[in-house]
This record gives sequence, structure tokens and C-alpha cells, in this order.
Amino acid sequence: MSTQTRINGFTAWMNVRLLEVNGHVNNVLRDLFQGKNMKLLLESFTGKPIKRFESLDDLTQQQIITRVEWFVEEMKRHDILPQSLHINCRSIALQNRDHVLDLLWNIISHDLQFTWERSNQLIHTDDKVVCSVPFKWTPVTQPPEKKQPGPRPAFSLLGRLDALSNKAHSEDPQERITLSDKTEKNPFPGETLTESFLYIVLIYSRG
Repeated sequence: MSTQTRINGFTAWMNVRLLEVNGHVNNVLRDLFQGKNMKLLLESFTGKPIKRFESLDDLTQQQIITRVEWFVEEMKRHDILPQSLHINCRSIALQNRDHVLDLLWNIISHDLQFTWERSNQLIHTDDKVVCSVPFKWTPVTQPPEKKQPGPRPAFSLLGRLDALSNKAHSEDPQERITLSDKTEKNPFPGETLTESFLYIVLIYSRG
């Protein structure tokens, strides 16, 4: 994939993220560091205003580095980025293309996972099922604080799918449908319900 294709795709993704706040960017590499775009992107994930984080305009280079550090800190605190992920905030503040794109890809991966978890509900043929849990990117309230935060376990989409498949195959289908996600993450409203659609699909796929 060419760099320009990545820039175009990441720009479109960020505009989806900024829809609720009427924000818009033309080029994510450039516009992320202009005005309040970085602040608005962060708030679209946390669902709450970040008072210490305002516009990046007219700031010194060191001040921009500090804001990028705040951005990464909040993303990790809300489990958008893995705790173990190393981010070179200085290179990002200097708008190094590769570092900025890598950071954005790690954030986009969170949204891809979120969409994947909801996909079996969203493609359902029953309108009542599709509308049972609204698809909403931004949480309404701040997720509860963790009392003892620790390193976030590495997440493997394929690994989790395999684990769910094994569970679907071994358990009695008449048992209550529940899923236990071993990864530490903040549940979205209706998470248990939407995951049950995935569980049902896996039961039938195993035949």
C-alpha cells in the first residue's frame, strides 16, 4: 500500500471520528497538528473533555511534544493503545511521517476490533436485532477507573476467535450464552449482547 493511499484512508477514518463534533481534516498528517484536531480526536475516544489539552497552534516545539505525550497517555489509560506499545512522542511531534502513520494505525486497529465485535449484529436480517444496540463510536460517559492498572495483554484476533470456536464446540448449546474476554478493555454498552451474536454464529459454524 502506497503512503498516499494510507494518508487518504487515515484521513477518511479521522473524519468519521470527528463527525459528532463537526470537525474535518483534509490531510491527516498535516491537520492533526493544527488547531484542536488532536484534542477532538482524543475526546472522540474518551467521551469527555480534556481540559488541559487545547489548540496546538502557536505552541513551542517542547509544548507540542508534551501534548503528544498527554495524547498517548490518555489513549493508553483508556485502553485504546496497548500499555506495552512504545511511542516516540518526539518524532510524532516533529511530524515524522512514518511515526505518525504508525501511531494512527495502532489507533485505527482499535476501531477495527470494535467493528468486528459488532459485525454479526450489524449484518443480521432482523431490523430489531440490528437496532437493539446502537452503533456508537464515542462513549457517553467516561469508563470507570481501574483500581490496579497493569500491562495490557497482547491481543490476538485470530487467537480469540479460535478460543471462542473451541468453546462453542465443547459447551452445551442449551447453556446460557455468555462470553468472558480475557483481555483488559472497557466494555461498550451492549457488549454482552453483541458478542452473543458471534457466539451463536460459531455454534452453527461448528455444526
